[in-house]
Amino acid sequence: MKYLQIVIILLLMSTAAFAQVTKPVILFEDTSSSYITAGFFTEVDGQIEMVTQVRGFGIGYVVMDTTFEVLQEYIKPNYASMGLEDAFKLNDGGYLVTGTKTTLLQRSRSYNVSALRINASGDLVFQSILGDTTIRNFGGKSVIDQFGRVVVSGSSYKWGSGYTSISLTRFDSTGNLAAYDTYHYNNLNGVTSPSLHGMDIKELSDGNFVILASTNRMDDGLLVLFTTQQGDTLGTHLFGGKEDHAVNLATTSDGHFYVLSKDDDPNDYKKVASQVWKFTNMGELVWEKSYTYLDDQGINQNVVPLKLRTTSDGGCIVIGGAKGIAPTETLSSIHVAKFSSEGDMQWEIAITDSANQYPKDVLQLQDGSYILNAVYEKVIPQGLDIYNYYARLSPDGTHVATTSVQDEVGSLTVQVSPNPFTNQVEASFTLDQPGTYTARLYDLQGRVVQETAQQAAAGAQTVRMNTSNLAAGQYVLRIQARDSMWSGKVVKR
Repeated sequence: MKYLQIVIILLLMSTAAFAQVTKPVILFEDTSSSYITAGFFTEVDGQIEMVTQVRGFGIGYVVMDTTFEVLQEYIKPNYASMGLEDAFKLNDGGYLVTGTKTTLLQRSRSYNVSALRINASGDLVFQSILGDTTIRNFGGKSVIDQFGRVVVSGSSYKWGSGYTSISLTRFDSTGNLAAYDTYHYNNLNGVTSPSLHGMDIKELSDGNFVILASTNRMDDGLLVLFTTQQGDTLGTHLFGGKEDHAVNLATTSDGHFYVLSKDDDPNDYKKVASQVWKFTNMGELVWEKSYTYLDDQGINQNVVPLKLRTTSDGGCIVIGGAKGIAPTETLSSIHVAKFSSEGDMQWEIAITDSANQYPKDVLQLQDGSYILNAVYEKVIPQGLDIYNYYARLSPDGTHVATTSVQDEVGSLTVQVSPNPFTNQVEASFTLDQPGTYTARLYDLQGRVVQETAQQAAAGAQTVRMNTSNLAAGQYVLRIQARDSMWSGKVVKR
């Protein structure tokens, strides 16, 4: 295992460069059955767009300004069983979302590649599913090929075969299955039928595809597969150590590509490092870095990598989680590291607002600064609330504007009855101090269908909404009072 520990003292964090974020974004939070997982960032005309998964509801879409103020949001229902793996913006202003659709069968579950396309207005164009109950097909990252087809990378496991293959599933522009290919090797470097798990796919500058995969039962734990747009194999390249695991890849404008992987120390299962690799488009290694993190108390922290993106200077930025050496310890910090195109770590930073932060994405904005998001878990008497967490870094990583959900946002305890309801729904809660509260009822497209605002004294409150004119189905009720908020799913019969 290649294992190079890069030790850089954490740069001091300051909030001088950006205004302090006054509140986090909390959307459709429900302590019982649904929560948001932080999603995939895109910057469009100075605004931040994010596609996310709302457990129990479906796929969500959020537009924010650079202070994380929500400008628009909607949810596409009925996709709660689709695991979100990738999302990117299309030229027509819509989004392509890919992942794995899980279906409950009589005695087992079926897993199938799924692609969901939404237009710029938020309307569903298609959702396509590759269905075969004899094969487990897991969908992952995706691209659009030169023929306008959606190409989803993933893994395929046929019952009884004993191995997993790389899979490429192609859907045409209307969502019909165009092609399905699997890639398996009966003998790879002397290993018979190794399992290959497809993790990511990107288009190279020469128009061909590069696919990143993890292997098992091999001394080389990572593989890149080069194919034509039609799916013909051009070559493979094995690299890394036996305990390395693929995360994702990203391409550069000069024809190179980066690979992010997780490196488990084979001599000490408690130790984990992040690895960044840079290759030419022919698969030739340019450089490789493995790193952990030395915190401000001089304690070495594992770094669990989660996502890599390229930056405007040809380098890359990696978001991950720092944690102690105990394998059961939760991620204690959000860790971000910036690398130059030559492989030098230019800066790193750790943000610690809670012991339960799970980083998801980082994006460089047009002004050179960075935004990141994470899932934040907050323990409350009723159980566990899960929020989205956002932060913004300056271009050199030495300043941070962030928000602590736990410190700045309170939690309302709300009782809704009846639920399901027919012609009326009411919510009861308690205000700690006098002030104005608002109650809004949303449909699953994010439209407000009922709204009321009241000036109230401290103490017990009850808000009632006449719902006789609403269609049957699912809705979201949101109560907000000062810096406290509650949202939950309600159903009209």
